[in-house]
Amino acid sequence: FAAGWHPDSALLGEAGNTVINGHHNAYGEVFGKLVDLNPGDIISVFSGEKEYKFIIANRMILPERYEDAATRLENARWLARSEDYRLTLVTCWPKETNTHRLILVARPLEEK
Repeated sequence: FAAGWHPDSALLGEAGNTVINGHHNAYGEVFGKLVDLNPGDIISVFSGEKEYKFIIANRMILPERYEDAATRLENARWLARSEDYRLTLVTCWPKETNTHRLILVARPLEEK
């Protein structure tokens, strides 16, 4: 019923990769419309009263279930720490089977 921040990822407003995941087909479907977003779309994320705006730079639907370890590790690199300032949103896809991961990578709307 809420999106979750990966505790080993960067905090909003800090350099690094802020990773947030959420369900798209259960538990409130907090990321139910994530699949409708595309590169160039602007999103807002709030931490308390502070708003952070990002522009989607990359949208990927990557195979996950039934894939070998090498493929799954390659997919997981999008969730890893980074030196740049970015937001990564993650959910399963498609709604009926959850065989893939939908990953959106966004950059700050205004560079820091």
